[in-house]
Amino acid sequence: MQDRRVFLWGALALLGGCATGGMISSDGKGNTTRYSRFYDLGFWLDEGKLGLQIVVDHGRPISAWGVMATGTVTLYAVNLQATTVQLDGLAVSTTSRNTLTPSVERSLPADVSTVLASRSRTKIPLGSIEIFDYGTQISLSLTVRVGGSTPKSLKLSVPRVTEPQLAAWGTGGRPPYPWFQTPYYPFVPPLSIVD
Repeated sequence: MQDRRVFLWGALALLGGCATGGMISSDGKGNTTRYSRFYDLGFWLDEGKLGLQIVVDHGRPISAWGVMATGTVTLYAVNLQATTVQLDGLAVSTTSRNTLTPSVERSLPADVSTVLASRSRTKIPLGSIEIFDYGTQISLSLTVRVGGSTPKSLKLSVPRVTEPQLAAWGTGGRPPYPWFQTPYYPFVPPLSIVD
């Protein structure tokens, strides 16, 4: 039962924002796609042990032109191990491209360090970046060091979640992250939530 509550908490947090900040895209043939305001990607950093979920919450346009918007970046670290894990040098950057300015790489203000409790999902707020207001994916660079090891640098393409996808993750569904697959799920013992 607790596993379901852990999942539902995350899904409801995403569903709560669905009513605003979405986008409708049309292919010109009458087919439309309804996007939520969230960009989301989950992947293993260390398979079966440490997973990362990166979420970008699409905010309001930065200017009256409405070309660029603010994206609030949050990382969720899922530690399936029975021991704590130290993350150091956690840094995110993105390259902004639009018709008004040349391509510019922007990094979030500072490297982040944190300790992940055993058997936990930990929320790590990272800050805000500039994103294209009508985008369907965001290219990010992520650097992280686990437990004093050599830093890992990852190039990520974080897709914008459609409203039907988001709805499918609700009651009775599961997000598409690899830790929600057999043999990792259901979580025994349950994961604690650290916000």
